[in-house]
Amino acid sequence: MATMDDLLESDDFRVLLRAYMETESHREKRIFSEAITDFIREHCAPKWQPIDTAPKDSTVLLFRPDAAYWAKVSIGAWEEDTFAKRPKPYWEGLHKLGSVSQYRAWEPTHWMPLPDALKVEE
Repeated sequence: MATMDDLLESDDFRVLLRAYMETESHREKRIFSEAITDFIREHCAPKWQPIDTAPKDSTVLLFRPDAAYWAKVSIGAWEEDTFAKRPKPYWEGLHKLGSVSQYRAWEPTHWMPLPDALKVEE
């Protein structure tokens, strides 16, 4: 995943910025603004990754395409339950206020890092 500094070193990104700054047409500014936003999303936003690459030591976003009753995308973590009666380990979803769901029936297929916390200026 690229940083904004990486983008500023990209010739393609600099061309978009220059075109945006040099045009006087509001319509063209809007078009270039959308192109810049798309470029940033494509190069800086986290992307879904295969579940077998997920870290087992942190909380992540999970994608479960076959989920029938609960969210297809949820926050979850790897559980090494040594006392489980069913096969272990497994992914579990962390819901609402401390509620937990075991994802044995609808296993996640992909994961993504959680977004950074919002920064509140005082």
